[in-house]
Amino acid sequence: TDLEESRLGSLVSEGFEARQTGIDDQAAAVYRRRISWRNHFDPLADELVRQRIAELEAGATPTQRLTASWRERAEDLQWVLVNSPEFVWVP
Repeated sequence: TDLEESRLGSLVSEGFEARQTGIDDQAAAVYRRRISWRNHFDPLADELVRQRIAELEAGATPTQRLTASWRERAEDLQWVLVNSPEFVWVP
């Protein structure tokens, strides 16, 4: 509705023009070492798996291309939309 658009649009319209920082994100390192049954009992392989699990649990770092305040408001807006009753999720 127009009311919803005005309320939600105001979240991201403020600071929209200055949202970009000009900082490029660093490319994430690509995990290339495979852990298989052949090296399953190798302590180094176990440590690599633990490190990889910790990286995955930490999740992706937020982008540096946008100012933190604007990015957080945009994320909040997306979260509201995804959790609204009108949003249909078809996996």
